Amino acid sequence: MASETWVNVDTGEVMTFSDGETFVLLRTTDDCSWMTSGLSAVDFMVLMAAACMINKSGYFSVSNGRREKMAKELNVTERSISDSLRRMDEKDIITRVGGGEYLMNPGIISRSHARLIPKRISEYYGIRNNKKDGRED
Repeated sequence: MASETWVNVDTGEVMTFSDGETFVLLRTTDDCSWMTSGLSAVDFMVLMAAACMINKSGYFSVSNGRREKMAKELNVTERSISDSLRRMDEKDIITRVGGGEYLMNPGIISRSHARLIPKRISEYYGIRNNKKDGRED
């Protein structure tokens, strides 16, 4: 597996990137740091596209027309979009609600006011747990 080393000349931080690994730069008001996302580059691109589509309740829709548009914008196939959404559902980043509608895990990405995030997290896991219970029956 090929890798590439990158050095930040401002901070001296050294990062080694391997093929197939995606890193995300997280910025807060106090600090910034790199973390490995565990997502493929395509999954990460789809996640960022989905994050731009979420409403204030954390829902986003990927209907057939929107899936086609996303695929063109990201230069991937519609199947890649579907596979990526499935993988992110398996990794608890999003949950499929039905009919092409998804709910973003508010512990990861949220457009809600900070005080509403605990309520959104509770809603998210309520939906996931109901789905899980339904699958086990």
